[in-house]
Amino acid sequence: MRKIEIAFITFVAFLFFSFFAYIGYEYNLPYVGSALRYVAGPFFAERITPEQILASYKTENNKIKILIVPGHNNDSFGAQFKGTKEAEMNAELGQELFEFFQKDDKFETYATRLKNGDYSQWFHDYFESNKEEVAKFREDSRRQMRQAIEQGMPANGNQVYHNSAQDDDSLKLYAVNKWANENNVEVVFHIHFNDYPGRKWNQPGEYSGFSIYVPEYQLPNHRASSELAKPLKNQLEKYFAKSDLPAESSALIEDQELIAVGSNASRDGVSVLAEYGYIYESQFANRETREVMLKELAYQTYVGIKNFFGGNDLTAGNYETTLLPHTWNNPLKKGAMSESKDILYLQMALHKEGLYPPENKTFNNCPISGIFGNCTFEAVKKFQEKYADEILAENGKTEKASGFAGPKTLAKLNEIYGE
Repeated sequence: MRKIEIAFITFVAFLFFSFFAYIGYEYNLPYVGSALRYVAGPFFAERITPEQILASYKTENNKIKILIVPGHNNDSFGAQFKGTKEAEMNAELGQELFEFFQKDDKFETYATRLKNGDYSQWFHDYFESNKEEVAKFREDSRRQMRQAIEQGMPANGNQVYHNSAQDDDSLKLYAVNKWANENNVEVVFHIHFNDYPGRKWNQPGEYSGFSIYVPEYQLPNHRASSELAKPLKNQLEKYFAKSDLPAESSALIEDQELIAVGSNASRDGVSVLAEYGYIYESQFANRETREVMLKELAYQTYVGIKNFFGGNDLTAGNYETTLLPHTWNNPLKKGAMSESKDILYLQMALHKEGLYPPENKTFNNCPISGIFGNCTFEAVKKFQEKYADEILAENGKTEKASGFAGPKTLAKLNEIYGE
């Protein structure tokens, strides 16, 4: 009788775990049942905890080491849309992010590449001087993963396709992990822009939005990486669309095979990779708006990471954005092409008013893009109606909202958000 009871309990437990595993896989919900996963714990022992990182941050005169890794390089430039190359965007955003952290005396900041795309001298020297050791580190990491799988660790179940890194690129990524481990770097942050297989290089695609990759739950740096990535995701989604690629819809995705986040248990500390959107999205395709948006993405990333540590200093002012304050001088109307920056700032102001994206719209179909289309037109009308007494009142009557940002509308915008 006792054996039957044990068998029955075991069977019920199996069904219980299987159900939650199925739900998490079927609906791409990485954290459904996450507590259950920790009953058994990750396959590799945790090497750093979020609690340890937070304690280090709170220690007086102590600095958190953060390494910023703009993806790809001048020879292997990643995604491309017309004349825009991902590696260049990564480097520019990386420089902006580096500068935000460099100004913060609680961080010791490093970057593998400069704004012009060249590798930083320190990383170049480390890589060239330690190629054999890095290659051995790579092989040792791969071997320990093979052994783990042989001993029962579930193999890769990634749902998102990734291009395989070329051998030299792979070696550089392992060099990043090795250097970071050797120098006790708490946070490694990788910068990328997204694309998907089959899109022609000169044609826009069908997906939009950001996603953030963290180590899969069995890897030793999973928990610390995930805990830092959550407030970052929350911050980015205040202003930017989450990816609408089905496999990325949660925006926070566990991955076992990306070297950047520590595949093969090659990373001791936090490793996070951000895909900031698809390279063909309109806000990136226009050079004028691209420069502004890369700085804004860097700032929101800085704020999001700081939120993990318990707060942030609004270095960009009281608006939690680099796009405001701003003073508008020229009228703006639907279809305007020459005032893309002013429209970008307008869209952010309308967002702060709770009017953009318009009702029943999302950032996926109404991004902060610098394009005055239907979304902005409807939001401007709502703004005019909100402040009708000041914008629409004329000779004792209330005019109909026009969606045209003329003198009265701009005056109100400048009163609220002007410099």
